[in-house]
Amino acid sequence: METGNMPKTLIRKRILDALQYPTSIIRKEIDVSTCKHGGNFHREDAECITCYQTPECEWLVRHDNDTNTTVLDDSQLLATLQFAGDYIHARLSLQRHTPTDCPCEGCRWWRSASDLLRQAQAVPA
Repeated sequence: METGNMPKTLIRKRILDALQYPTSIIRKEIDVSTCKHGGNFHREDAECITCYQTPECEWLVRHDNDTNTTVLDDSQLLATLQFAGDYIHARLSLQRHTPTDCPCEGCRWWRSASDLLRQAQAVPA
């Protein structure tokens, strides 16, 4: 698909669809057993701010449902996809995958999300 011809609405839809995979992975990996908020980040809570899972919890609270993601402007949505891509890439690297050519689901998602991010960044504002 030609990048320059892809409408913004289609790119937004593709990004929202792509965010389902990292959301499910992050949800599974967060340990909420000791969290008094059940994994729902609270910016005013000192425990949340100092917790080692703060980036993941904060990301999930902001981007875990359609209501939250549909109100994001384009730059926020791109930042959401960037965080997800970085998170999945780091996870894959820790598992000793080579995301650029590994055939597993996570690596395939990362390649697809990276391409989508490049396409979205190329669309004029």
